[in-house]
Amino acid sequence: MPGGKGEIREYPTYVQLVGFSGKDVLNILSGYAASETDASNGGYSYFGFESVDGNWYIMKKTLGILSSIRYLKGDSDLATTWASRTTETYDTFANTFG
Repeated sequence: MPGGKGEIREYPTYVQLVGFSGKDVLNILSGYAASETDASNGGYSYFGFESVDGNWYIMKKTLGILSSIRYLKGDSDLATTWASRTTETYDTFANTFG
């Protein structure tokens, strides 16, 4: 989908982003593996991903008909941020990884 909106497909152990223009999404997110999930937290689902070198990101999905996905990333201590995931500030994919 060049230049168009992408879609997100969720699977039990990873998320596949399809059709986003600009940077190669797969290269940006390669090397991360699912390490945390919270699928029932007040209208949101949270997914934590971590790389072997300690980099991480959390994906927050708004549940419902009009859902949105936002991201938060860091380079160490996923456990601390995961514990406060519901009060953290998230942003779009482009702003988080761009």
